[in-house]
Amino acid sequence: MTAVLTTPADANTLDLFERFNIRRINWDFLGLVSGYKAYQIYTALAQKSDKELAEINISRDEIASIAADIAANR
Repeated sequence: MTAVLTTPADANTLDLFERFNIRRINWDFLGLVSGYKAYQIYTALAQKSDKELAEINISRDEIASIAADIAANR
């Protein structure tokens, strides 16, 4: 997944990622660290209202895949 910043609302998404201090992990024992980071991102996004998600161009059904992609790629 490639993120393209097109609107000011996308800055909220970047703030979310920075809040969790997401970094690429070279060694992840059984995927526990990346799984936990995916859980944190998923939980934060799931708590947002549909309006807030629409502002950052995310639909509710994309939350799980976005969280997994970010945790795996960062």
